Amino acid sequence: MNKIESKDNIKYKIALSLKTKKGREQNGLFLVEGLRNIKLALDYSYKSEYLFLNEKNIDNEEIRGLIENEENSYIISEKLFENLSETITSQGIIGIFKISQTEARDVLNENTILLLDRIQDPGNLGTIIRTADAAGIKTILYTKGTTDPYSPKVVRAAMGSIFYMNILPIEDVNLLKENGYFIVSSALENSCCYKDIVVKEKFVLVLGNEANGISKEILNISDKKVKIPILGKAESLNVAIAGAILMYEYQTKSLK
Repeated sequence: MNKIESKDNIKYKIALSLKTKKGREQNGLFLVEGLRNIKLALDYSYKSEYLFLNEKNIDNEEIRGLIENEENSYIISEKLFENLSETITSQGIIGIFKISQTEARDVLNENTILLLDRIQDPGNLGTIIRTADAAGIKTILYTKGTTDPYSPKVVRAAMGSIFYMNILPIEDVNLLKENGYFIVSSALENSCCYKDIVVKEKFVLVLGNEANGISKEILNISDKKVKIPILGKAESLNVAIAGAILMYEYQTKSLK
């Protein structure tokens, strides 16, 4: 197994840059931390660009078994590893993987799409991705202003689901309308109860920004606006919770 000893090593410098959105965009790569997440990626036929192993974990049999067939595996010092890691109790392995180069136009044959409009909180986004995966939704599109789905915090919160899905930016939301999608937006004003919706074959569910909701541009092309009744005194639901209720409601209907 190769060893990297300098912070000036080009592979290490690229990996370090992936902690920033700019670095991820420039290199088309993202960083995955943790044994379970990396194993899920490899099992799902993601090919790692590099794997970095903390030298203090070199005797971990599970990690060694995972990387023994990976040619681009490198041992790095504990200090170098800590500079890469964003977790307090790291498992001692970090992987670098390619970001999908698929475009939104390429997935407009999917029956169900989740559209995220400027979701800001990484924890919310990761939870939404994980829930969409659990609900059987395979494609998520997101507008400009949404937090980067390949940031380390989102990847951790998604708990491996990011590897099984199309998660892609969309610049022109009108493409959805042009391709025959029935668009349902979660909104409080001028909305019907979410249970009153008849799910169409080509269906888009829209979730909006935590503070400001869905943009007027998307609301204007929506076929329906829906809300979840608030029975207590809470002002609103967290977007990830609301998204879970809506996703399961409409996915269950689509399977009937």
